[in-house]
Amino acid sequence: MDTFIVILVLIVLLILLGGTAWFFTREAGAGSGIAWLTGNRQVRSIFPNAPTSMPFSSRTSALMVDDTQLHQLASELREEIERAAALNAELAARLSAVESDVGQTRQLPAFVDERVKTAEQETQSRIAKLRRDLNASRKSDSPYSQQRNVAVSDLYQKLALIDVALGAVVNPMLLPGEPISVPEALYDATMQWDNWGDVADRAYAFGESFSQNRYLLESELADRIELFIANVRTSLTTTVYPVVQDEHRTPQQRQQMRAGIVSVVEDIVPLRREFEQTWLSGTLLNGFDDEN
Repeated sequence: MDTFIVILVLIVLLILLGGTAWFFTREAGAGSGIAWLTGNRQVRSIFPNAPTSMPFSSRTSALMVDDTQLHQLASELREEIERAAALNAELAARLSAVESDVGQTRQLPAFVDERVKTAEQETQSRIAKLRRDLNASRKSDSPYSQQRNVAVSDLYQKLALIDVALGAVVNPMLLPGEPISVPEALYDATMQWDNWGDVADRAYAFGESFSQNRYLLESELADRIELFIANVRTSLTTTVYPVVQDEHRTPQQRQQMRAGIVSVVEDIVPLRREFEQTWLSGTLLNGFDDEN
């Protein structure tokens, strides 16, 4: 009885196993049972419904399909990497340009401050010059400036007359207006007393005009004129008149006379330039320049 029961159980188990195998073969295809039994675990997980034990040609075809997809995926990844590298390079270039612009922007305040300071200094300089010009204009229009210019003009004319008279005696070959040059050997006309009378008269007239208008002149110019008048008087009275009045004059006396004449001639030109500058400083002729 027990043996019969065991045999019956075995028959039932065989029927169940056979039915399961038949159902699996129908769902997975021919040979799937053998492939599932003989394949490894990875193949079973990838191909749950396909046989893992397949012919060599079928395996090669499946692997070729997978390699093609892998190559395509690798190509796409390379393109993405190249695109990312190009984008990174572009971003780096833009970042460098932004940093350069930021550096220039940081320097902009200092540049603006320097330009503002320069413009301010130029403006202050122009304002100061305009004030000086305005003061000079007011001064030139004042009664004092007008009287001073008249006095300076008169002294200038009388000094020019001394220059002309002295040139006619010392070097008669020169024309009026030419710079006086004293020859090494004085002419006979220079040694005649009568020819010096005109020089003396004009020197006296110059001194008289200065004495009358000294209060209108600046102290430096007045002191300079005083020295000139004293030098003329000393040269005429100590080196010229004693020699021209002596009929037995020596070569040494002639040299002393020439030295006195040269000292007077050398003082005339600088004094005339001072008169010119003084007269111009009291007028509007040098009050403005081309910039204004």
